[in-house]
Amino acid sequence: MSSSHHEYVVSNLPLGVRFYQSDVTTSGYVPFHWHNSIEVLLVLNGELTVTMNRKTTSITNNEFIIISSGVIHDVRNTPNQALVLQIPLQILDPYVAKPEEILFDMSRPISTKLKKQIIAQLLKINQAVYEKPAGYLFDAEIALTEFLKLIVLNLGEEGKNVFSNVGSNLKNLLVYIDSHYREEISIQQMARQSGYNASYLSRLFKKNMGITLTEYIYEIRLSRFYDDLLETDKPINELMDRHGLTNRRTSREQFKKMYGILPHEVRKNRSR
Repeated sequence: MSSSHHEYVVSNLPLGVRFYQSDVTTSGYVPFHWHNSIEVLLVLNGELTVTMNRKTTSITNNEFIIISSGVIHDVRNTPNQALVLQIPLQILDPYVAKPEEILFDMSRPISTKLKKQIIAQLLKINQAVYEKPAGYLFDAEIALTEFLKLIVLNLGEEGKNVFSNVGSNLKNLLVYIDSHYREEISIQQMARQSGYNASYLSRLFKKNMGITLTEYIYEIRLSRFYDDLLETDKPINELMDRHGLTNRRTSREQFKKMYGILPHEVRKNRSR
């Protein structure tokens, strides 16, 4: 998991987009972040839970979600396989006047026919990219163009995704927390960093993110701790200290609540 909250997309196809199949064998959590691209997630099996715009949506087999550029979101997952398509905004330049202002409204009803059409194009891209028959890039580009047409005409709202001062300040705050989560940071410190008073900042964060600042900092610490449990052999208590989890009992309780398993069990399962 990237430690950066603002993720830049690097194309892995000559078509200018990033497309890959994600195979995740453990449950996990990606804290609030945003992309400078449109991100599409199609679950092949397992489950992803995405929170954005104060709404939480779970998607399972053959379900997808579209995350608009610049929208702050987090992702929780069970073990899963998913297709991930990340589309830099310049890909839409020939078709849309202001692609940065398109908002994809996933709350509106989607007909079964449209859903099947959208998924079919993603699967066509996947088949072309991984089987690589003669002329596969032509096939992938045709499917990508048809996919973009379907989502822009049926799910996109132009002029709705406008970058606000509140959004900018919250993003700056997320970056600050990411850099200082190991420390004993107070709401007063974060308020000074954001230019708000502490009470207003607490209300603003809860209103826009759906959780409190304190809860979010704990989730950041736990998610980084979880990554190190999987990726290093350092002692559990040492990793807790590294990530600001100074209250051992509370940390273990919150870890169990978040991941459904205790830290030592993560290590035990990893070694099997």
